Amino acid sequence: MSVNEGRGAQALTVEARDVAQTDTEVGERLRLRRVMLGLTQLDLAKRCKISPQQIHKYEIGASRLTTTRLLQMSAALDVKVGWFFGEDDSSNIMPNDFFEMLADHNNLEILMAAASIKNPKRKARLVRVALLFAEEEDDGPAKQRVVQIAARG
Repeated sequence: MSVNEGRGAQALTVEARDVAQTDTEVGERLRLRRVMLGLTQLDLAKRCKISPQQIHKYEIGASRLTTTRLLQMSAALDVKVGWFFGEDDSSNIMPNDFFEMLADHNNLEILMAAASIKNPKRKARLVRVALLFAEEEDDGPAKQRVVQIAARG
């Protein structure tokens, strides 16, 4: 008798949902790391010799990463494979500045408001506006990001 025999269709549905949820979570972490490194989908696609569309499918959980591709992504993004599954990583890839930024109530409010926007074009506009404000503040990473976005069109 197999593991699934006697459980019925409901058990299979739960298992399928768990797999889909894992794919989505791995995709979210893939996107998080890519963004943390300041890479576009095209940049990562070039590193992995695949299409940007395939990167997008991985990030939204529409395509499942094979073991080989996951190893390739971890090398391209300079993380251990376990990082994609939420395992703690001793390399401290999340900068402390990130957590400090989230400790500021206004930053958290901006993040939460941005997360509630479903329209990708509106989100992109919000990013541009925020970067323009940041550009007025200094010549740091925000200004460099504005230049990158402007170069893409």
